[in-house]
Amino acid sequence: MQSNAETQDIFQFYKLDRELYKGPMSKVYEATSLKNNQKYAIKVIEKARLDANSVANGNFHNEIFIMKIVRHPYLLYLKEMYEDFQSYFMVLPYFKHGNLFERWIIIYILISWLCAQ
Repeated sequence: MQSNAETQDIFQFYKLDRELYKGPMSKVYEATSLKNNQKYAIKVIEKARLDANSVANGNFHNEIFIMKIVRHPYLLYLKEMYEDFQSYFMVLPYFKHGNLFERWIIIYILISWLCAQ
């Protein structure tokens, strides 16, 4: 897989604080920038899992493409990306209470449920 990710060590720039999410293809951590002490979310994707699953690999490329062009204060966007021999690291804005899309899904489900009553 060809990548535009920086090959610098991400741990020179960010400290992983705690795990926020663990899924089948990735983990997401709350992280702190060592430069400005600002909070970020870092999504870690193991390269071996992507190589073993062509659908996930395609989804990963689509996710990166979309996150590179999205710039909105309430939606996730790709701030920067790093990689090492084992993983890709996507640096994303950290939303303490979730992002707008997650909230929209909750509202949609609630409205659908209310309408069915």
